[in-house]
Amino acid sequence: MEKKNYELPPLSLLGGNQLDNYAVSDEEIADNKEKLLSLFRSYGIDVNNIEVSNGPSVSAYSIALKKRIKKSDYEKISKEVLMSYGYRIQKTDDGCLIEIPNRTPTIVSLKSVLESNVFRSCNAELPVALGVNTSGTVKVTDLTQMPHLLIGGATGQGKTDFLNAMVMSLLYSKKPSEMKFVMIDPEKVLFRDYSRLPRTWFAMPDSQNDTSDKMPVLTDIAEVGNVLNSLCIEMDKRYGQLADSNVSDIKAYNEKAAGQILPYIVVVIDEYFDLIVLDSDGDIKKSIISLAEKGKAVGIHVVMATSRPSANVISSLVKTNFPTRIAFRVATETDSRTILDQQDAVLLNGKGDMLYYDGGELERIQCPLVFGEIEQTVDYICEQMK
Repeated sequence: MEKKNYELPPLSLLGGNQLDNYAVSDEEIADNKEKLLSLFRSYGIDVNNIEVSNGPSVSAYSIALKKRIKKSDYEKISKEVLMSYGYRIQKTDDGCLIEIPNRTPTIVSLKSVLESNVFRSCNAELPVALGVNTSGTVKVTDLTQMPHLLIGGATGQGKTDFLNAMVMSLLYSKKPSEMKFVMIDPEKVLFRDYSRLPRTWFAMPDSQNDTSDKMPVLTDIAEVGNVLNSLCIEMDKRYGQLADSNVSDIKAYNEKAAGQILPYIVVVIDEYFDLIVLDSDGDIKKSIISLAEKGKAVGIHVVMATSRPSANVISSLVKTNFPTRIAFRVATETDSRTILDQQDAVLLNGKGDMLYYDGGELERIQCPLVFGEIEQTVDYICEQMK
């Protein structure tokens, strides 16, 4: 049970580097500029100026041209940049922007993001540290506004790092009375370290007996199906509570509530592919889609990751209900298009280099790394609950 004086974990439990300006050497910048100038000269195109913004692993070279170029010339240059260098290129009003990997990438620690002014001053209900973009700017988002997140990428490219950073962002920002987790880990690996969290951190629907022999991290397919079905029942129950209070969403309900608030529920699924392979009757998928369709207003949010982002796994119905997406490096352009509706995820560097899409422009971000501090964070929280 949560203490009245529950204290959030201190950032001193986390390790890692401080935020810096992610400086790239003058020599490296000069070499890259000359490479780009030579490329444009080979097509008879005059460059007016090149401005550089440094990120932790990738820097953005913004190229202003002296005059507009034909669409066909831009397409030729884009193809050359892609085929010869493997760089990502985007058209801008006065030219283009080319993203070039740094020779020496800088690791972004979760601590550096959580202690940043951007994170500390954000008023998000469920703040999530995304990382640092190619301009060196800290990026933070609110899970309640996504309102659901789909993550895809090949094995070993950064999905695990991001999921840990997301969970830790919430543990360092919220109390268990304010939010609960449902963690689904069919591979029995990623969320193992969180299984020691006190049960008050987990949403245990009415159909589940809160007994010591039941792990709060769900790994059994039958148990996953039962819990997701119970969450759908809880969702409908919450809609009734909102109607009784004459409010339209959980935030308004909690502001009006006298006493017991409704906690947010964050459902985190590590490997969606494993679930649907074992979901012979389709009930698990139906429950996930139902939660995604209706969960936002009542504070239920789904985060779903897969290392197999193929079209038969991520259907059009899934994409429709998961408007916010993150892509890590994938093996094929087809997989990239399945996640993002375009092919750029094949150009990522790996090691946490990701593309973030929230309905607007794609943004390239280096996700933060958790330096093995999950155990001491869980220890601290357990002590708080005694």
